Amino acid sequence: MNRKEAVLKYKEETSGYLNECIKTLEENFLREGERLKNDICAEVLGLLSDTGNKDRIQYIQVSLLRSGIDEDVFQILISLHDKTYFLDKNPLMQTMDVSSLFAPLKEVRIKLYQCMEWYQGKIEKFDADRMVRETAMGFFKKMADQCRRLFRDMERWETGRLVIKWGEFQEVSETIFLTEPGGRNQQQFLAYNEKNRLDQWDARYVYQSWESVQFADMTVQKRNLLFIMLRNSRMERCQWESCMMHGASFRDAGLKQVIFAGCDLSGSDFRGTVFDQVQFIQCNLEAADFTGDRIDTVQFTGSRMDGAAFSRESLSCGGFDASQLQQIQMEEEPYVF
Repeated sequence: MNRKEAVLKYKEETSGYLNECIKTLEENFLREGERLKNDICAEVLGLLSDTGNKDRIQYIQVSLLRSGIDEDVFQILISLHDKTYFLDKNPLMQTMDVSSLFAPLKEVRIKLYQCMEWYQGKIEKFDADRMVRETAMGFFKKMADQCRRLFRDMERWETGRLVIKWGEFQEVSETIFLTEPGGRNQQQFLAYNEKNRLDQWDARYVYQSWESVQFADMTVQKRNLLFIMLRNSRMERCQWESCMMHGASFRDAGLKQVIFAGCDLSGSDFRGTVFDQVQFIQCNLEAADFTGDRIDTVQFTGSRMDGAAFSRESLSCGGFDASQLQQIQMEEEPYVF
């Protein structure tokens, strides 16, 4: 057996250990995720308060450091940068220890070392270490999907343009939040999305920011508007058809005579939105947040609403059918005794 064959067989033999490890990592994150997200948020706020010029910060990077993984030291680096991003000469940085979250990788490393013995030197420790690093980085990148909502209230931190990146350091990262308020209009939105098609996926259409824009008498069909920012926007007599709008932010928007038909709006933020004759027709509204809203003039015809959050006052509106009332969740109320 040559070196190449040995590596392939070794990966096949140990894949079960890694798969079980990933399951354990996911279980750990379910237990520790909320605390971790709160800790990250606190660190970002602390760094922002340390800068005398908050307006210069345009990038926040959340990275898992590779440097200590081979010694079972797992740290997140949080760094704040100006408009030059990683060319910023004076970034603000803070590390967080997350070794408890990634503890299962220490155990799986021992098993990977033990499996090396059969290969009589054709497999080295660096092969096992590389597999541990790849597993750690892959899981951290997957965590981004659970942490996007962590930054949805970033506008309340009095920032201007802001891009938040998650993953590896610098450009090898995924955008998980973007806001760029002011100075745009409906004509620019239509021009930018003229070639945007769901059947021709293009990542540049993800995380568009159209805050405080006035939309009127407009129909948008089959567009990739994943994580679009429409905070403080105003819409009147608009129709959105078969659009991908998962994770969209309509925070504090005003919607009048607006129809969403066949759109994926799962995980969207409608807090503070003013609704006036709005219809959701056969939409995916799973895990959408309507808490604090008055929805007297909203219809949710044929829409999926598992885990969609509402305030208890919303129950009085006639927009839900019986099955939807079983799917939605109510905002937690303070305990009174």
